[in-house]
Amino acid sequence: MILGGLDLAWGEKNPDGVCLLEGHPDQIRCRFLGLVHGDDQITQLFAGVSPATGVLLAIDAPVICPNREGSRPVDRLTHQLFHAEHAGAHPSNQTRCARPLRVVERLKAENFTVGVEAPWHRRQIIETFPHPCTLRWFDRDIIFKYKKGPVEQQRIEFAALQRSLRSLLRSRLPRLADQVEIIALLNQPWSKPVEDQTDALMCALLAYDHWYAQGKMTEVLGDLNTGFMVIPKS
Repeated sequence: MILGGLDLAWGEKNPDGVCLLEGHPDQIRCRFLGLVHGDDQITQLFAGVSPATGVLLAIDAPVICPNREGSRPVDRLTHQLFHAEHAGAHPSNQTRCARPLRVVERLKAENFTVGVEAPWHRRQIIETFPHPCTLRWFDRDIIFKYKKGPVEQQRIEFAALQRSLRSLLRSRLPRLADQVEIIALLNQPWSKPVEDQTDALMCALLAYDHWYAQGKMTEVLGDLNTGFMVIPKS
């Protein structure tokens, strides 16, 4: 099973962070960790994956968004649940997130479907949001604030996130924690490319939890009609 994470840029200019983990009943390894540029490179990532291999791809971007303006119910729900922790989602609509929706359609042409329930299809897409993931994985009362602010403060917050991820991996997935790609990523100082790849890693870890525990370790916010997110259970 391929457990994928995609930190998808909403615009056309910036690269996308990608992490692909290969999961087996008794082990997990990193298959790809890096940046890609453009829609074509995203779809090319899966060209070499055997049709017999399942793929669960968690995307940090809207994958269902029927509303042309405003925000989705699930976006507003994140503010209700996580306002105090500063983890509310940005408003999503078809105007703001045209590229994510286009990428999802491209992936559907590669035999992906969108859904959250087991048994999953051979290739399936879910949406996730790293900020609530870190709140629940690490029992925090506020997010790691590495997205905005002075660069020095971003570096401090990002280093704290890296320490927490290293600890999480050592306790739960020690074989993955020892792989050179993961070690290198979680020891690099903050930069936007490193941030994007780290967000992709968190998306992939969420996909792993959702697959490995058959949905018992995760919670679905929203619905498949108006938009949804998969996050860890509290």
